[in-house]
Amino acid sequence: MSKQYKFRQTITIKKGIQLIIALNDFKLAYAGNDDGYINIMGTKTDLNGDSKIISKDYYHICRLAKIRGKVNCMCKLNLDYFAAGGGDNIAEKKKDHNIYIWKPYGNKYGISQAIFNAHEGDVNCLLLLRDGRFASSSKDRTIKIGEIENNEKAKNNIFGNKMQFIISQNLYDYKHGLYKMIQLEDDTIVSTSRDRDRKSGSAGMPRPI
Repeated sequence: MSKQYKFRQTITIKKGIQLIIALNDFKLAYAGNDDGYINIMGTKTDLNGDSKIISKDYYHICRLAKIRGKVNCMCKLNLDYFAAGGGDNIAEKKKDHNIYIWKPYGNKYGISQAIFNAHEGDVNCLLLLRDGRFASSSKDRTIKIGEIENNEKAKNNIFGNKMQFIISQNLYDYKHGLYKMIQLEDDTIVSTSRDRDRKSGSAGMPRPI
């Protein structure tokens, strides 16, 4: 018999939630209201740190540093990192086309790296690929591939202070801005655009080192 779902908890956020992703250790990252902030929620765990839940209720852990524009999208990366894509904040007249990489520091997160001007428009979607890289789509009509920088310094830092990510490939120049993406079982990336056309391109490439 399939598991049955039942109501667990209501979490009231005054300014609303537009984006939410699951992190490790039952944590959640969420953003809303175009204010440039990301917040972290979690459950109380035991003192041994083995992620055994002792409280089912979620509570607010911390608010992360404000990015320049609004938080347009987020996705979880490997090793408990996660990425956020920036978008223009029209109210504050601030442009943000950056990709921010966040790393856990104890029970909180800090910016490990900012890929400045990763796109020429809003970063509308971030997608973790099966080979460990990530794809980003944008209002600038492109999909770009990000990966861990392949050099000795970066490899030595993977489990140390931080990983270095670089944009390694520009996939396509579409006719219209790009929004959501998914990856099919054969590693093809499918994206959507404002004119409702669908485009796809093979992403069957070597796994990053």
